[in-house]
Amino acid sequence: SLERELATLSASGLSVSVNATDGVPATAERIDLRLSVIGPDRPGIVKEVSRALAERKINVVEMDSHVAPAAMSAENLFNATISASVPAETNLDELSDSLDDIANQMTLDIEIEGV
Repeated sequence: SLERELATLSASGLSVSVNATDGVPATAERIDLRLSVIGPDRPGIVKEVSRALAERKINVVEMDSHVAPAAMSAENLFNATISASVPAETNLDELSDSLDDIANQMTLDIEIEGV
């Protein structure tokens, strides 16, 4: 079962969390957005961006991330692309403001674009 597999992951040192949803019907009107996140790698980037999305019931459909050396410095650069399904009633200005706050606190560039 899924619970057994998650316990195996936890035993190997990975932390995985699963939360029950409020049962939003699949037919609820949603819009698709793509986010790009780029900046110096540090702990907590995925956590903070995910929190901002989850607070607005935004579903992460797909996320691709990697870390690579920055071109002109010795620090590592975090890069992520997130495809998200957003409830139509979501205030996109509020989402943008929240992501801007995260970007400012963590020295990131976060861009939102419609798909």
